[in-house]
Amino acid sequence: METKDFILRYGFAAGKRYTRRQKLRFLMGLTQDLEELGCRVEAKETEGNQIRNVNLYVGETGKARVIAEAYYDTPSVSLVPGGYRFFSEKYRKNELMISIFIPMLLILAAGALFFWRASASLFAAGGGISVAGVLNIVVLLVLLTLMYRCRRGVGRKRNVVRNTSSILALYRLAEREKKNRRLAMTLTDNGCGANIGAKVLHERKGRDQLIVHLDCVGAQEKLYLLYDSGRQSAPRVAQILQICGENGIEALDIRTKPDWKLEYFEDSDLYLLAGTPGKSGFCLDRKRLSQIELSEENIDKAAAFLSGLEKILR
Repeated sequence: METKDFILRYGFAAGKRYTRRQKLRFLMGLTQDLEELGCRVEAKETEGNQIRNVNLYVGETGKARVIAEAYYDTPSVSLVPGGYRFFSEKYRKNELMISIFIPMLLILAAGALFFWRASASLFAAGGGISVAGVLNIVVLLVLLTLMYRCRRGVGRKRNVVRNTSSILALYRLAEREKKNRRLAMTLTDNGCGANIGAKVLHERKGRDQLIVHLDCVGAQEKLYLLYDSGRQSAPRVAQILQICGENGIEALDIRTKPDWKLEYFEDSDLYLLAGTPGKSGFCLDRKRLSQIELSEENIDKAAAFLSGLEKILR
């Protein structure tokens, strides 16, 4: 599938994956496209923190040496200043709370204004039903429906960078490595929340398996590989640095960033990201996050890195 067709389908037609129905529609379409490539695809539902999640497993995950992971859900509308902060629990909570609070406040304000200016009794003076009263009830039901739909926040519309770009990188990887049983892919749910889907994958991985998480790899920023040298053997670090150098990827050891707060960083895993190192963590500014044009170079680098990583770790 051409990049423009992929972005049109999964960046716009199914670019909003916030509700369960939107997620399932996306998974059904992508499953069909992956099966047409000849990939083995399986969806599994799990539950964590009273949240139901559906992960999509591509390839033979149990036998794979390297598992590439990207979340497929999309975030809520964000008014949090400073752009997207990777691995930040505070950022994700604030993003969701603001997405819930502001629409609720606007709905309540609109309802209060309407009933203040147009309140009417349900019954007319003659004892019959008042048209204005019925209208008040209709408006009340509409407001309650809107509040119900906004109870978990409002989904963001433009998600090409976060995280359709990483899904595209995995699709490119599937095209070139669909017969490679030592390389598998997983699309996880709740990546914009508590990361439940990725945690399920991490808990079930084998001792000799290496998980590489992708996030915003198509952004117009430098591509980084984040790793913890304290949780990787010296020979493996050398191999990782080698493949990074071959593909023009900047390797960053989080041990050199003791001030960073990385709540969602699994120490034994690798993270492939496009963004900017900051004082307190890794981030991507709002302008870059909202772009609809992807870095084809970064996407190709991500797919090549994953393909090469499996080969040097044999």
